[in-house]
Amino acid sequence: MDYSFDNGKIVDNVQYYFNSKEKTCFAAGYIWDGKSTDIVIQDEVDGYKVTELGGYVGRGYPTPFCIHYKYYNDNDGPFNLLWESDVPETAVVHYVNFNIKIGKYVNCLQNIDFSDYYMMDKNNYFKPLVTFSVSPENNDFSVDKSGKIFNVKEGSKYIDDFDFAFTHNLESCDQSKFYKLVKNEDSTSYKYYVFDTEGEIIDSGSSEISPSLWAVGDYMMQLYVQDGTGLSTNHAKYYDLKNSKKSKTFDYVLTAKDDRVVYADHRNGEYMIIVQDIFDKEKYYKEYKLENVSEVGEDFAVDGRFDEEGNIIITYLSGENCEETDYTIDD
Repeated sequence: MDYSFDNGKIVDNVQYYFNSKEKTCFAAGYIWDGKSTDIVIQDEVDGYKVTELGGYVGRGYPTPFCIHYKYYNDNDGPFNLLWESDVPETAVVHYVNFNIKIGKYVNCLQNIDFSDYYMMDKNNYFKPLVTFSVSPENNDFSVDKSGKIFNVKEGSKYIDDFDFAFTHNLESCDQSKFYKLVKNEDSTSYKYYVFDTEGEIIDSGSSEISPSLWAVGDYMMQLYVQDGTGLSTNHAKYYDLKNSKKSKTFDYVLTAKDDRVVYADHRNGEYMIIVQDIFDKEKYYKEYKLENVSEVGEDFAVDGRFDEEGNIIITYLSGENCEETDYTIDD
């Protein structure tokens, strides 16, 4: 990854992280001061174009765009997020309407989460409800009269029910339409439920770490858990919500889109990248061998992404100096 926690800046209460290699940055969150509910995503910060809301920092640490409250005085920090089940019954919950203005260079909204509740003080919590406005110079996104955002380049497709970054904005304030996450009574683990488009349970289970859930395609959802500091410690499952299908668990996942998952594997002294159909290995499965990989243990691959043409870009560490090297798969 080319984003670092050490390379960040707050502008108008919005946290940004910078990619010095690409000269871009992403907005990582808004720290609400209890007053202004208009969130302006800059076009540029210090000469870096703001291209995404939410992203990944370091070696793949998920950093979704969220709306947090200003620093709480009991050393809990600004990120006092809670699931609905954690909010005390005696607490007052404030449902606050925010408007996010997207800058002209933003082209990706995939890593966003407005699902949580946030502590304001010991008796007051708030839950963000979000609408959008878009710079007239932005060619990727637009909004309708209700402030609901859609992707112009993907056939004016709304970012709504199937994109879990937004499922909480205009619907129920307590849970998503397609999943539910509950903290167990031991307060150290979580129970999750995943529902199809008919409301039937596709999958359920427990996790010691709170899983992240987001869309990777049209009615395709990823459940993701990372239990360490490197991408090699992640585990992911996928769900086809229309057809009530679930995948096996994949480890060391680098990226996924529609019916493809891309993951890394180190076996028999070889460093491999695997691309396969999420639900049926017999339909599609290919392996790619990386050369001159640095001797860094399991975390040799540090990023994976699909570009606009559908190619897969893998970033891995190569040579004695652990130089970040891109490997392109024309899939």
